[in-house]
Amino acid sequence: MFDGRYVYFIPASAEGTSTYRCIITRHDTQGSFTDTASWSVVDAATLTNGASSAMRFSGGAFDGRYIYMIPDFSEPLMRFDPQGSFAAPSSWTSVDIFDVTGEIGECAGAAFDGRYLYLIPGGLAGMFRFDARDAGPLPSAIKGGSFY
Repeated sequence: MFDGRYVYFIPASAEGTSTYRCIITRHDTQGSFTDTASWSVVDAATLTNGASSAMRFSGGAFDGRYIYMIPDFSEPLMRFDPQGSFAAPSSWTSVDIFDVTGEIGECAGAAFDGRYLYLIPGGLAGMFRFDARDAGPLPSAIKGGSFY
């Protein structure tokens, strides 16, 4: 995933690995690829109030402002604000798709059309559409929120 400056490497599934940790990695393209100072990492468990560190994602999306980590199955939808520090929990927000939609949040990917972020279903659940241009935060645990 690329936001115009940074490349984000979003962790996917590690089937059968009970000690798997969800490490989100970022590379600053203004630095050298081989320079360790151009790389940053953050453990997703430190961003989600101690939620499982074995999270997995099916990809990412960029809406011109925020970076989204798309949930693979029952993980939260996570959003990073690049105007904050990569490792600061205050730069990250998350929402459980099930709490908002009442459906299991299994996603196969995402697309952004200039206004809406579409979460593409990976199973029998419906497609989720999030109004990314709404000035508010990610929807809270209220069915509907800004998801449709």
